[in-house]
Amino acid sequence: ELVRHSLKTGLRQVEIHGNRLMINGRPVKLMGICRHEVHPLTGRSISPELCRKDAELYKNANVALVRTSHYPPSEEFLAACDELGLFVEAESAFCWVWRSSSYYLNPESFPLFLQGNLDHLAAYRNHPSIIFWSMANESAWSHLWKKVMDVMKRHEKSRPISFHELSYRPGVDEPGNQPDLANLHYPSENNPGSWSREKRPVWFGEYAHLQCYNRMELATDPFIQEDWSRPLQRMADLMWEQPGCLGGAIWSGIDDVFHLPDGNLCGYGHWGPIDGWRRTKPEYHGMRMAYC
Repeated sequence: ELVRHSLKTGLRQVEIHGNRLMINGRPVKLMGICRHEVHPLTGRSISPELCRKDAELYKNANVALVRTSHYPPSEEFLAACDELGLFVEAESAFCWVWRSSSYYLNPESFPLFLQGNLDHLAAYRNHPSIIFWSMANESAWSHLWKKVMDVMKRHEKSRPISFHELSYRPGVDEPGNQPDLANLHYPSENNPGSWSREKRPVWFGEYAHLQCYNRMELATDPFIQEDWSRPLQRMADLMWEQPGCLGGAIWSGIDDVFHLPDGNLCGYGHWGPIDGWRRTKPEYHGMRMAYC
């Protein structure tokens, strides 16, 4: 019996020239956002229609790239990104492999790190929306990750590789920490010129965290939500002015709140410019203006 499987794919060229990322020969600036797959009632299991809805909402807000934090996304979401013209940083399911544990140096961890990343490549490599891969989130670099990257590069020659190191700061490389992108989380507005002194593109894998934990202030002064976009606009302008800064991904894309059957709520909080029901919030419109 003959079994047939068809898929859509596309062609594009991704290169790094010095500290600039080039797509089809042109330097790009990526105004991005991070994304969890989440719904208040169904948790991390969401419908194909919601996957496409997320992509459409981001596209409408002038978002250029979505980081799939911190695990591989659904095929339906990537298919929507392929069609709508959204770039993707596809992240493997490794998170917080810290120095406080022995995993990042333990040779027994290497097969796990390697298999997870190679499976990621094999599953998603045909999606042209993916323009670079992330090996892990907020983890400690070691010789094991270097070995993983070397193997990945033998299988993947068309896209760069990033690593979201927990303690990285521009200009202060740890020995051997040389993924294709220099990754920094939650940068300040201070000293933006340092972003262009790197030999690699500087990518802000997470930045501009929404106001969500100061609940008393949000309850007494809801205009704090409106004010969030003012420093975001300044930061977006600074990123545009620095050639070596590739851009950044706002944390986070969707509220992470779950409605439990007993009536209680749990999750990380209201940290998205859209809520779990896909209703836009004041931050959404501020992001749209900052990214236009």
